[in-house]
Amino acid sequence: MLEDAARRRTRVELSEPVRARVRASRDVLERFVQEERVIYGVNTSMGGFVDHLVPVAQARRLQENLINAVATNVGAYLDDTTVRAIMLSRVVSLSRGNSAITPADLERLVEVYNAGIVPCVPEKGSLGTSGDLGGADGLRPTGSAGWPSQKRQSVAVPPSSSRPVRAEYRVCAAP
Repeated sequence: MLEDAARRRTRVELSEPVRARVRASRDVLERFVQEERVIYGVNTSMGGFVDHLVPVAQARRLQENLINAVATNVGAYLDDTTVRAIMLSRVVSLSRGNSAITPADLERLVEVYNAGIVPCVPEKGSLGTSGDLGGADGLRPTGSAGWPSQKRQSVAVPPSSSRPVRAEYRVCAAP
């Protein structure tokens, strides 16, 4: 089903119940941070360093360092349909409202998907407890290496975002 939707370049829209779940999840995380609760991977380090608290002011850097540390995928790039199916599965997963993603970041992923922008994701990489973190690096517009492509195009993605990001990408044929 995901592959068919990706192949047909089915447009994605987030429903109001999805938006409400995602916002509620994020609100819980933000409340817990304000209450100074200890939250694994948010204000603690990970793995063997779990006992090390990270100041809230450094939380974003912690997340970026995690992705950068596992962004080691190599090999040929996955084909466009596969990457679009991965992007779509990520939208479905994040729409459940369990991840505390910011609503703006989920909207950005949907906008990128709907615009036909296909990140270049290498086919081989490591698997972490949160999924394939190396491959996930390729799906984020702020990927550690940008979005490399054989057709080096550059754009602010997406223009409606409050935080435009320069990225390199491939563009699929219009839906």
